[in-house]
Amino acid sequence: MITAMQRPALLVSAVLRVMHPQLYWASVRTHIELGRWSADQDLPHMHRLLKHWASVYTGATVMCNRNSPDHRDPKCPPEAFDILTCIGNYHHGVMQLTNLDINLLYNPGVMVSYSGRLVRHGINVAEGDRIVWAWFLRDSGTTCRRMLGQRFLGIFTNIHLPPPLVCKVCKIISQV
Repeated sequence: MITAMQRPALLVSAVLRVMHPQLYWASVRTHIELGRWSADQDLPHMHRLLKHWASVYTGATVMCNRNSPDHRDPKCPPEAFDILTCIGNYHHGVMQLTNLDINLLYNPGVMVSYSGRLVRHGINVAEGDRIVWAWFLRDSGTTCRRMLGQRFLGIFTNIHLPPPLVCKVCKIISQV
């Protein structure tokens, strides 16, 4: 299963590299350190899985034929960008970014990225078949402290979206 996800994982990783290079490189460094740590701790199963995990994201969810009510993702770091990609046979999909007062056309092939923790979001598709790949990052202080010690805590705390990208994103969103 993990190797079957490599192509979409590489695609979203490349997208994040363009959108938010600091976040991309912080995630790459974390992945490398986790690999070293799992080898040092003699955790061969974890080490083998990390060698095949092709995404800079720490998690992925696949949802089929599901509408999603407006919500936030409280476990995601506010600095992180989630990426959602939708495929299928449907029309007139709408993604609501409610606290931004934006409704996006969310038809097959569309890729959307935002901070799942800061932006209240939901998806509504009246009919049709669809699959959504949602890629996300987690920065669980408790998990990191327990597994890796203090050196990994706050990996996302010094990552800030550069002002020119904010302007580009706002401009793109306002044109949709």
